[in-house]
Amino acid sequence: MDDKLDFAELKAAGILPSPKGVALTVMKLCQRENVSLPELAHTIQADPVLDGRIIKIANVVNHNKARPIASVTTDTLILIGIQAVRQVILGFSLVTTYREGDCKAFDYTRYWSRSVAMASAAQAIGAAVRIAPPAELFTCGLLSGVGRLGLAAVRPDAYSTLLEQMAGPCNNDLVAAETARFGLNHRDLSSSMMADWSIPKLFIDVVFHHENPEASGFAEGSRQRKLTHTVQLAALLADTFLADEHERARQLPRLFQLGNQLDISPEQLVGIANQTLREWADWGQLLHIETGKLPEFMLPEDLANPPRAAEIAPPTPTVTPPPTLRASRPLRILVADDDETLLFTVSKLLSMAGHTVFTARDGRLAYEIAVQERPHVIVADWPVLSLCRTIRANPWGRDILYIVLAPIEDEHRQIEAFEAGADAYLKKPFNPRLLTAKLAIAERRLA
Repeated sequence: MDDKLDFAELKAAGILPSPKGVALTVMKLCQRENVSLPELAHTIQADPVLDGRIIKIANVVNHNKARPIASVTTDTLILIGIQAVRQVILGFSLVTTYREGDCKAFDYTRYWSRSVAMASAAQAIGAAVRIAPPAELFTCGLLSGVGRLGLAAVRPDAYSTLLEQMAGPCNNDLVAAETARFGLNHRDLSSSMMADWSIPKLFIDVVFHHENPEASGFAEGSRQRKLTHTVQLAALLADTFLADEHERARQLPRLFQLGNQLDISPEQLVGIANQTLREWADWGQLLHIETGKLPEFMLPEDLANPPRAAEIAPPTPTVTPPPTLRASRPLRILVADDDETLLFTVSKLLSMAGHTVFTARDGRLAYEIAVQERPHVIVADWPVLSLCRTIRANPWGRDILYIVLAPIEDEHRQIEAFEAGADAYLKKPFNPRLLTAKLAIAERRLA
């Protein structure tokens, strides 16, 4: 039998993995030029399972964590983005429909477990580097290996034999072996399938090149290159979660190297890994997917003390503060930022230094906490600068040490921050020692 593949013929034969049922209806609605949002919301609501999954995505994107989203409405769809909704539903449809198949050497359970882990990781990394909508990066991670699923579906026996010969789908020579056997490889098939589903070309190219970004031709520092490294790091995190303890330790230096390429500090990577583990477990329950047995805090402890991190990037303080960073006088500190990774990292650092830490995702909640807890210090992101003015307007808020965090070191922003009443200005990502030095001011005031 000739195993050579032609995508047009495969599509015409209807044997490739594709969305079905309500998911197909929703995708068609999203493709309309003037899609009716009420009709789209009603269609999603008609499928309780799909409705619940979209609500979870919406709550990940939702910045107002104090008011979780409980239903799919037109506002929910606008928050996520119509095309992102379409892509996410496509991914969920494949998870539901293609849990098993006839390709004996293809591990469907591990494939979906890794795909969901990778989707969660891509979303968490994307939230940290803010380079693309989190929902679209979630889809990139979920569909990154769809070409392998396609080969398993259209040539189950031949692909099973090939996988056995190559000792698993992670073998570096697999792409060449697939091309020789089928005339195309899983990267080619992923690209063709995603193009057929009208996924934007930017994300198709990112998925195609994420296994080897250096061969992409994308300019260093370009958005395409950063997105490709984002998905590459997500893949390595997923593999790390599924690896045994020895293999996990071996992958740590590479994790730090990829994180450094995206300007992600070791502390941020710890937070991203923790967040991914939580999301992976949640999605596993929601999608009925196995999610491995790695405890939540086992990976961060390893990441905080990588065996060869100093060989890869300049030394950066870990989450565990050395004695010189420990507080001489414990403080009540409020940290306000919409970046969950930063909140985790900073609160972990300060808590381990001996301080009492409160966190908030927005200015309104931060003010409510400040009124109730009367913190000695507030560390807040630039967008909630109005919080500083409100705090300073209260007699009890005039002696609070207020530190502004900002993504860029801009002179005009610094002036505006100081005029609003801020005491200090730190550029993100910041040096933990510098933050601790600023806190010494509050410790002296308290003394």
